[in-house]
Amino acid sequence: LERIEDGRQLIKKIQKKEMKQGVVYSKDEQIELERTRNEMIDARKELRAIQFSAKENITALKEKIIFYNIWLVPILLVLLIFSVNIVRVVKLHEVARRN
Repeated sequence: LERIEDGRQLIKKIQKKEMKQGVVYSKDEQIELERTRNEMIDARKELRAIQFSAKENITALKEKIIFYNIWLVPILLVLLIFSVNIVRVVKLHEVARRN
C-alpha cells in the first residue's frame, strides 16, 4: 500500500508540474514516470493476490466452523448415546447372568 501511495504522490507531483509548464517531459522524467507506473501495477497485483489468498483462507475457515457447529457436535452426541447404551446392555447382561 505504501508503494502505491508513493507512486500516486509522484504522479500528482508530475501532473502539477505538467499544469504549470505544459506536457513536456525530460527523458529522465519519462523513465521515472514509467518505472513508477510499473511499480504501482506490480503492487496492485500483489495486493490482489493477497486479498484473494485471504478470501480463500476465510472461506476455508468458514467451512470448518460450519462443519464443527453443524455436524461434529451431533455426531459426538450420537456416539455418546451409543456408548451409554452399550454400557447399559453390558450391565444388563451381567445382571442377567448373575440371576
